[in-house]
Amino acid sequence: MPTVASPTTAAVLPPQDAMSVSALWQHLEVLRGMFGSDAETSAHIGANRFSDGQASVTIYPQGVGRSTAKSFRAPTWPAALSFAYSWAQTRGPVEREAAIRRLALDIIDITDAEGACSVSALKRRGSYVAELVDVACQRATEIAGNAPFSVTGV
Repeated sequence: MPTVASPTTAAVLPPQDAMSVSALWQHLEVLRGMFGSDAETSAHIGANRFSDGQASVTIYPQGVGRSTAKSFRAPTWPAALSFAYSWAQTRGPVEREAAIRRLALDIIDITDAEGACSVSALKRRGSYVAELVDVACQRATEIAGNAPFSVTGV
């Protein structure tokens, strides 16, 4: 299986127009990783009255149903991926900060309402992202000025 370079390196995409399913999947995983474990990515070519047969890469930064999808269409997979990487490199940090803030505010609200915040309470609200819990607890402390906040059941 070929290795995909980091999106911060100059040569991320292959020079040819053709791309194996495995290579395409690897790029989708790199894009997904730029947003976090809840993000979802997909690739498709539509064959319907709304499609012109172009390659399409779609990113759901906070997951399907929890964020607006952003799609990138081009005549080739490398071109569509190039558009997606460009957007992800600028939008990824913004989306991550928004997710941390949402999670921090939910931690504050749940702690206020229930006396403590648990993973299950965050999951019920749809805001739980495992890799962001620690930084969200720090952000909650900064926002509320009432240290420390924590999440039980991690």
